[in-house]
Amino acid sequence: MIRMKDVAERCGVSETTVSHVVNHTRHVSPETRRKVLKTIRDLGFYTNAHARRLARGSSDFLGLLISRRAKIGEARGLMIEALR
Repeated sequence: MIRMKDVAERCGVSETTVSHVVNHTRHVSPETRRKVLKTIRDLGFYTNAHARRLARGSSDFLGLLISRRAKIGEARGLMIEALR
């Protein structure tokens, strides 16, 4: 798996610069942006959703626990209400 660090080393820039290019968070000169994006394509780098969620400390997942005693219709109704 290719890491941001690998892209940064290949480009001769910092990991922070690569992060700014990937996330569009700060201005990066057009020349540096092109170099980083070309290296990303050449190395096959892609963002890892699991790593991003771990670093962010949250996810977009919703958990729902339903008792075994709940009837199917009641459980379905609870799920529909939870999604609203």
